[in-house]
Amino acid sequence: MITSRQVKAARALLGWSQSDLSAWSGVSAPTIARLEAIDGPLGGRAYTVRRICQALEAGGIQFILASRRGVGVRLKTARKATDKSMTSPPTSSSPAGLIDAEPPADSESESTRSAERQD
Repeated sequence: MITSRQVKAARALLGWSQSDLSAWSGVSAPTIARLEAIDGPLGGRAYTVRRICQALEAGGIQFILASRRGVGVRLKTARKATDKSMTSPPTSSSPAGLIDAEPPADSESESTRSAERQD
């Protein structure tokens, strides 16, 4: 289980703000702030947590899960100072976030819910 402290530490290693993580993951900045504010296991929907973790992992973060030594994060490889590929979030002209995934099959899509509200 990933903790809120691991997410904060991962962002610090990458030099990312909550807004940067939001841009890379497609999860809103207020949601990230809310999830990080509660100490302990990262709450929220599984899909949201997965998007956050995938964005951080794509940036080079490796999550260290519970062991005798505790939990933590580390940067998988040292990035070169000239490597800007993960230091700037996507622009508004590019697709939001790193993840190209669909929500779990058991959840309704946003478009379905929107269509139902309009009826």
